[in-house]
Amino acid sequence: PASPNMQDAFSDDEQDAICAIKIFKRFENGNGEVPWETLKAVMVTLMQLNGASAQEMQNTMQAFEQVWPNQKVDYRAFIWWLHGRSQLDRRSARLLHTDRRHLVINMDINKTVIMTDALCGKTAEVIVNEVVSDASWGTVESGQWTLFSSTPTVLRPRSDLLSYREWVEKQHPGCGDRKLRQGLLHSFTQEGQPGASMVEHANTLIARLKKPCGGEVLLIPAFFNLLLSLKQQCRSFCLCFRTFGGDLEDVAKELNEFCEGRHQLFPGVRMDGSDGEADYRLHLSNKDTFGTFHYDEDRMSLILGTLSQPGESQEACDEDKSLSFYKDKPVRRVISGPSSVYESLWNMTSHRCTLGLRDYFPYWKSKKHSSSGGKVFLFDPCPRTGRHEIFFDDNIRFTDAYIVKPINRRSHAHGTWASSLLRTHMCRAEPLESIFDDQYFVKQVARLEEGYENKHKACTNVMKLMSATNFKVLAHRKSVMSSMQKDAPEGTAYDAWRGLRRSDNELPQPGIDELEHAG
Repeated sequence: PASPNMQDAFSDDEQDAICAIKIFKRFENGNGEVPWETLKAVMVTLMQLNGASAQEMQNTMQAFEQVWPNQKVDYRAFIWWLHGRSQLDRRSARLLHTDRRHLVINMDINKTVIMTDALCGKTAEVIVNEVVSDASWGTVESGQWTLFSSTPTVLRPRSDLLSYREWVEKQHPGCGDRKLRQGLLHSFTQEGQPGASMVEHANTLIARLKKPCGGEVLLIPAFFNLLLSLKQQCRSFCLCFRTFGGDLEDVAKELNEFCEGRHQLFPGVRMDGSDGEADYRLHLSNKDTFGTFHYDEDRMSLILGTLSQPGESQEACDEDKSLSFYKDKPVRRVISGPSSVYESLWNMTSHRCTLGLRDYFPYWKSKKHSSSGGKVFLFDPCPRTGRHEIFFDDNIRFTDAYIVKPINRRSHAHGTWASSLLRTHMCRAEPLESIFDDQYFVKQVARLEEGYENKHKACTNVMKLMSATNFKVLAHRKSVMSSMQKDAPEGTAYDAWRGLRRSDNELPQPGIDELEHAG
C-alpha cells in the first residue's frame, strides 16, 4: 500500500487508477485479466450511474470494442485507456518497455491505409469490388470466366486459376478499354455479374469502412489500432507516410482528428502531445516534416517543405522537369545525392513523430515499374542501432520488392533479397485482410519484430560457432551439418530456405490500371 505522502503525490484520477489496478489483480487468480463481456457490463453500469447520455455510451463502447474486440483485457492497457491523462500507468509501462526498439514505420497510403480515391472518384464500395475481384479465382472455358473459389483469398489456390481482374485485363487490354475494364470490376459483386455470390463478403468489408454516422472512413480502423497499440505499450516510433499521389493533406486531416480525440470511431484518444507524450500529428505547416523526392536521371534529391512535383501544373508540357524547378519555390531545403539523402532520412526518422514523403512516380515508371526506381526504404540490419525499420505497401511482391527500393545503410551498392526482408522488415499489405481484421497491422508488426529478433539470435549463434577453435566444437559443427544434409531431399544440397520461399505466381499479376495509380 502507498504511504500517505505517496498518495498525496497522485491526482484523483491516478488514485482511482491505483484502486482499479488492485481490483484487476485480484480478479481471476490475480492474472490481471478480465473477460471482455464482464468489463463491458461494468462499464455500461458505471456510465448509467454517472448519467451518461445514450450517444456518449454508444461512442465510448464503440471505441472500447475497436481496441479490445471480444477478448480478455489486460488491466494496464485498460487503465491507460480509461485514464488517458493519468501519468500513473505510463510510468509503469515505460519501465516495462524501455528495452524495446525504436520503430520506423513506413506506410504506403492507397489501398494500404485508405480504401477510397477521391481523385479518381472511387468510393469504398468501388474499392472493395476491386479488392474482391482480385481475390476471387476462377477457370476459363470457351472464353468465359467462371468462379471457382467460394470465398476470396489473397493467394492463388491453383496455378491454372485466374482472378477475375486478371481475366478482364486479358480480355480487354489497352488504354482504349480502360472504362470498360473499370466498369466490369466495379460491378463485380452486383446481381447478374460473375461475382454475385461474393456479395456478402463485399458487404461485410463495406460495412467495416463506415462511420457510425454512415459516412465513409478515410483511414481504416486497423491503422488507428496500430497507433493505439504502440501508445499503450509506450513504444518509441516514427510514422512515415509514403505515397506517389497527392493524398497527404487528406490523410493529415483525419490523422490529426484522431490524435486530438475528435475521431468518431476513437473519441477521447490523445496523441497530440497534450498528455506529455509525443505529438504524432502531421503538421503540414512545419516544413521539416514533409517533402518530396525528385530524380534528375539517376541523381536523387529530397526537397523538404513542399509536395509539388514538376509536370503537374496546367503548363506541365512547358515546365522544367529538372531540379531547377524548385529554385524559386518556397521550400525548406534541397538535399541532393544518395548519401546526403540517406543520412537525412536516418536523422528525420530517429525521433518520435509523423512525417509525410511523396515519392517520384515518373522515375519508377522510367525504370519500367521495377524496384530499382521504387520508394527508397533505408534500413540497418545491425541490432546495435536500437531501431527497427518496417515498410508496408500493397504492391510489394514475394521475389521482388517491386515498388520499394530497399537500401542497406551499411552497404548502399549491394542489392537485398526481398524474401528475406519480408520476414523482418517489409510487409505486403493485403486490403482484403486489413479491412476485415482491425488488428491486422498490430499482428504484422509483431510478426516482423519476432522475425527480426530470431534472425539476430541465429546470427549470434553462427558467430559463436565460427569463432570456436577447439576440436569438440568443430566436430559438433560437422555432425550438425551432416544431420542437416540428411534432411535434404536425395541428390540435393541442404537448403535453409526450403519451404520458406514464395513465388510471385501465387499472387495476382500487377494490374494495368493500378500501375498508373499505385501508392
